[in-house]
Amino acid sequence: MVALSANGFTLPVAAASYKDGALEIAERGRSLAGTTLGTRRARKWTASGTMVTTDPLEAYALRGMISGDGYGFSFATDLRDDWKGNQGWSVTHAAREAGGKFSAGQMTVDSGFTTTFTFPTWWPGTTWAAAFWRKETSATEWEHWVKVYGTTTVYRDGVAGTALPAWLTFNTSSLTLAGAAGGNSKYSEMVIYPFFIPTTWPAVLAARTAAILKPPFLYMQGTLVTATGPTSYTCRGEARAASHQNRGALDTAQRIDFTVEEH
Repeated sequence: MVALSANGFTLPVAAASYKDGALEIAERGRSLAGTTLGTRRARKWTASGTMVTTDPLEAYALRGMISGDGYGFSFATDLRDDWKGNQGWSVTHAAREAGGKFSAGQMTVDSGFTTTFTFPTWWPGTTWAAAFWRKETSATEWEHWVKVYGTTTVYRDGVAGTALPAWLTFNTSSLTLAGAAGGNSKYSEMVIYPFFIPTTWPAVLAARTAAILKPPFLYMQGTLVTATGPTSYTCRGEARAASHQNRGALDTAQRIDFTVEEH
């Protein structure tokens, strides 16, 4: 097990920088006599540290993921985004159904038709990545697909180099998915990030055996977590802007301060 990971992605945390503790959920005050008054209702796990990487793309992706950027769709109740309002997929020829890769739900698109996710106005139209599971009616197994804008191929089951399929189209303002020609298509466990992702991430996503937490949530694991008790925490986080360190002839090191708190 790695020292620290978020949603399965290893965080390059500097060991000496890492701190964890407890966030007390309580009301505090003082009586007229000056004694303390308060009731502790709960304690939530919190951690902070500094990540160090020489890869600018990895630095930007980690900052975005930890800060909760992007949209996630589990299709547990409808075709809308789960946590960030009503932004969702067009419903003319798409419907939410029970089931899915990890049984949270799925979006089914009718044969020969399409559904579109229109990016919000702030979306960086030429800098995004989409990851999801897909299965056609005639297929028995789900396949994992990752599209990074600006590339002519896609990742299929974690492997790069598959030609762009006809059922996937996009531009700087939207992403469109189609149903199969001979039957409908099902989509599940979808995440769309407003940043490029490292080349190692698609294989990690395809190898998962459980649903990934959707933005803005993080699933924190690692030996640094288990050292304090539980095996994992569901968290919200914040990663501040990277600072750069001159390393002479070597690549510039990027240092990213982060904080996570149990949800």
